[in-house]
Amino acid sequence: MHVLIVGAGLLGLTTAYFLRVAGADVTLVDRQPGVGRETSFANGAMLHASQANPWNEPGVFGHALRMMGREDSPLLVRPRADLPVVAIQVLHGGGRRGERPETAGITSLLCKSQLKGTASRTAQEIALEVESLGSGIGVLQAPDYYGFSLKVLKSRLEDALPVLADVLRRPAFPPEEVEKEKQSVYAEIRRHHDSMMSRALDLFHRACYGSQPYGLPAAGDAEAAAALTADDLAAWHARWSRGPNTVIAVVGPVEPREAAALLERLAPDATEPAPPCQPSLPGEPRQEEVLIERNQTAAVLGFPGAPAAGEDRPALDLLARICGGLAGRFFAAVRVDNALAYAVTALHLSRLDSGSFLAYTATAPERAEDARDILLAECARLLREPPDAAEITSAKTALRASHAIGMQTFFAQAAEMAVLAMMGQDPEEAERFLERVDALTRDDLLRAAERINAGPWWRGVVRGTGHR
Repeated sequence: MHVLIVGAGLLGLTTAYFLRVAGADVTLVDRQPGVGRETSFANGAMLHASQANPWNEPGVFGHALRMMGREDSPLLVRPRADLPVVAIQVLHGGGRRGERPETAGITSLLCKSQLKGTASRTAQEIALEVESLGSGIGVLQAPDYYGFSLKVLKSRLEDALPVLADVLRRPAFPPEEVEKEKQSVYAEIRRHHDSMMSRALDLFHRACYGSQPYGLPAAGDAEAAAALTADDLAAWHARWSRGPNTVIAVVGPVEPREAAALLERLAPDATEPAPPCQPSLPGEPRQEEVLIERNQTAAVLGFPGAPAAGEDRPALDLLARICGGLAGRFFAAVRVDNALAYAVTALHLSRLDSGSFLAYTATAPERAEDARDILLAECARLLREPPDAAEITSAKTALRASHAIGMQTFFAQAAEMAVLAMMGQDPEEAERFLERVDALTRDDLLRAAERINAGPWWRGVVRGTGHR
C-alpha cells in the first residue's frame, strides 16, 4: 500500500511515522521547504479542544457531536516525556472577580469546602485516595480566577482522575464540613491582617477600587463568610463551573487519546456561559488607613498600571524591576541614602481589568510621610533620568532568569498555560512577552514613567501608633 499525505505538520508526521511502522510506503508532501512550518509551528505543537482526531478512535464521534457548536473551554496540552509525571491545572474564570461586599470570601470557602466531600466520597476518602497516590489536590485563587491542580506519576494517572473529576464536578458541600472550613477562613483572615504588607495592600486596593471586587480584602470578610451556607456554595459553584468558563492545562507524557479523555472527564457538564463580571476600574485618588499598636508603619503607594494584556505591561514590569529589589532605585533612595525604611520594594500588578504600579515601604511611624515624598520624587526622577543601559540590561536579565527558574516544574508550566488562557492570551504568550521585554528601549521605559507620573495615586497605610 502506498499512502500520500499532504501536510508535514505534527499530525502529518505522526501519521506518516506510524504508517511506515505498519509497513506502508508513504509520501509526505508540504508546500514549505521544511517540516512543521505552518500550523504546528504557530501553535507550538499545542493540542486544543477543537483538535482533529482520527474518526476510528472509540468515542470520538460522540465527543465531537457534544462539542460541536459550543464555545467550550480549551484543553491545553504540552507533551513532555523527560519525566514520568503529569501535572494538571483546571481554572474557572470569575470567583473573586464576581464577589460583592456581602459575599467577600465565598470563593475561598468554596475552594476549601469543595475538597470536603462529593456525591460519592467523604472528605476522609478523598484525602486517603489522594495521599495513597503520593499526590495532593492543590488550590489556586487569584482576583480573576480560581481552580484546582493535581500532580501525579503517569503510572497512577488513571487512579487519580476519578478523584479529581469528583471534586471538580460533583462537590456535595456537607453543611457540617462547610462550618468547619469557615474556621479555616477566619484563621486565614487573621493571618492576613497580621501581615503588615498584606493589610496595606488590601487598604490600597480599597482606596483604588472601593467596594468593587478588586477592592475587597484578598482573604475575605469574616462577617460575610459567617453568613454563607452550603446552598450558597453550591450556587457559587454552579455559577462558575461551566465549560466555556473553564481551562484545563496538562503537562507531561500524555498522548492525544489520553488528552481527549481528560477533557471528557474533567470538563464541567454545564455548557452555558458564566454570567459576565462587571469590570473593576480605579476610582478617585484617595488614601485608606488603619491605626495599630506597633512601632512600624507599612504603606503601599500606587499608580495606574496596565492590565494583563495591556500594551504597556512589559515596560511597566521592567520598570518595577529597575525600581524594586536591593539594587533598585527606590531601595537606594529610601533606605541606602536616607535610612528611612526597613523594607522597600516595587511591583507591577496586572489583572484582567486593570493594573497598578506599586511601591511598598515599612518605616518607623514618624518617617512614613518622608518615605512617601522620596518615592514620589524618585518617580519624577525617572522622567529626568531614565534608566541607563546598565540598569536596563540588568533588569532584563533578572526578569528572564526569574521566569526560567520559576518554570522548572511541570506544575508551574501547566499553571502558566492555564492562567494565560484564562486572561485571554495565547498559552505561548510568556515567551513572546519576554521577547517584547528584550526589545524594550530607554524610550519605551520613559513612556512608561510618563504614564506613572501623569496619573493620580492611591495609598493604603497601616499606621503604627508608636507603642504596643
